[in-house]
Amino acid sequence: MTQLRNYHFVLWGEGFDEIAAAIFVTKLREAGLLVKVVALHAQQLAGANGLALVPDFTLGQALKLVGQTAAVIMPCTGPELLPFTVDPRLSDFLAQAQLNNACLVIKESPQLETPALPLPPIMFYAPAAEALFSFIENLIEILQTRNT
Repeated sequence: MTQLRNYHFVLWGEGFDEIAAAIFVTKLREAGLLVKVVALHAQQLAGANGLALVPDFTLGQALKLVGQTAAVIMPCTGPELLPFTVDPRLSDFLAQAQLNNACLVIKESPQLETPALPLPPIMFYAPAAEALFSFIENLIEILQTRNT
């Protein structure tokens, strides 16, 4: 029996881009996709501009569902990602997501330092509002096609 790949995880941490996170979560949910915000721990965390989001899952909880992952979205760049990269669960999570052929969506950055982790196919989004909306519309089409 084939397992459905229906989870779309948005990683969330201190200083992440809450504008992009909110747009990804909202637009993907509007499209009918199952989206969950994931953080290292269950408490609310403030983004780069002070807006706090409460995660749906901890990384440990998401790890149990990684076999059903269609996409992992990381609305951040290198420095904000550091707390995740030192947690060995992230490496496990991305390795298992890669085996499931999940997409990894990450913020485009000229200073991007890709962590030394196993990575699934990567898609980069531009943080500018118009480009982000266009990117998300294309991403939704790709994800809906892959989930059928």
